[in-house]
Amino acid sequence: MKKIIAIIPAHNEENTVEKVIIPLQKFTDQIIVVDDRSEDKTAKIAKKRGAIVISNVSKLGPSKSLDIGIRKALKLNPDILVTIDADGQHPVNIVPNFIKLIKKQKFDVVVGCRKELPRITEVLFSYYSTKKIGVKDPINGLKAFKKEVILKIGYFDKLDSMTSEILFESYINKFKIYNYPIEVYERKDKPRLGGVLLANIKMFIALLKVFKKYTLKIWKK
Repeated sequence: MKKIIAIIPAHNEENTVEKVIIPLQKFTDQIIVVDDRSEDKTAKIAKKRGAIVISNVSKLGPSKSLDIGIRKALKLNPDILVTIDADGQHPVNIVPNFIKLIKKQKFDVVVGCRKELPRITEVLFSYYSTKKIGVKDPINGLKAFKKEVILKIGYFDKLDSMTSEILFESYINKFKIYNYPIEVYERKDKPRLGGVLLANIKMFIALLKVFKKYTLKIWKK
């Protein structure tokens, strides 16, 4: 039996984190919630539902929070790691499909791929990553990967690249990546990235970091 651990970064998601954890428990052996300085009951609810909760000392964002959660997960000796957002937008019921693709040895990494991208910077990010590594939705938080991917690369996202760095490194290290089409649910409250302008600025900065690190590096490959 493969041991599967899910990692959920969360910031002020008391209204949705429980709805993510409960169905996810059917498909995983352990869930780790990294509480990113929430000001509500996110951590308390996650603990109540049986998740391991790690509370950040300062607000670090999803990329660094996932790095922390994954380091904890590796100590529990998983075979497959799953990352998913706490806001309830990802369809938890398709997680078994991600896991199955990895279990059957067809792919090393599976990433959710939305049909429509709501922000212009997401479209730019998608265009760049599709051309470079064949990944259509690199900042999608729904991902699954073998533990060997992390062990080989050594980290999930050091660039603070909206969780995309793991995909570029996976490509460079010749891991097989699969784009899995997903439908996302509409968010009920305000996005944690901020308004349209702020969210686009954050994503553009992340794209610049990726562009700077990988444009020539992958071209040389």
